Amino acid sequence: MFNHLKIGVRLGLGFGAVLLLLIATAVIGLVQAARIDANLNTITENRLLKERAVHTMELNQSAANRMMFRILLQQRLESDDLQRLQAIKTSSDAAYQSILDLKPSLELQSMLSKMHNAILQGRTHQQAAMAQIKLGNFGQAQADYLKVGLENSRAVRAQSERISQLLREQTDTLTAKSAADYRAARTLSIGLAVTAALLASLAAWLITRSITRPLSEAVSVAQ
Repeated sequence: MFNHLKIGVRLGLGFGAVLLLLIATAVIGLVQAARIDANLNTITENRLLKERAVHTMELNQSAANRMMFRILLQQRLESDDLQRLQAIKTSSDAAYQSILDLKPSLELQSMLSKMHNAILQGRTHQQAAMAQIKLGNFGQAQADYLKVGLENSRAVRAQSERISQLLREQTDTLTAKSAADYRAARTLSIGLAVTAALLASLAAWLITRSITRPLSEAVSVAQ
């Protein structure tokens, strides 16, 4: 059947098949590259933003506790202390909301909720101590806050470490998936390229043979 086709049709079929394989190779490479790029974006942007926000929440809580300890030990409330505590609260709330906007996993949401609740408990203790401080009862405020403040700070820090560990595990999973996608794309691309080369060689041989044989016969007849 192939021998009865015109030379132009034979060439078109042969090179068309090779071209389709090359296009398929390019498309598969682009798709796999997009998947790897998406994973890398998740690693470099999503995880880093979450870690930064969690770290901000932890640092803010530590800063608030240090400020309370300083006020209690010095038994003096500075004019801007309340404003600074409010700024810390605003920063922590913004950091917490930024993580929620990134749509964390259910496991991470649970850990974040525990950390946020610990921070809210710390604020409750701070408000109770501040109420005593405003009344001049520094001794009572100190007795009530020193212990719970330290416990609250440790709870926030421990939860922050658990979140960091979970984010590292999620990053390792995405990294392994990206490496697997890369290996699969490389193997498939090499296979398609080899197939295209073999098909091109076969097509060239068949087309050349289908052309040269009739010419040889024609030359023999002419002679």
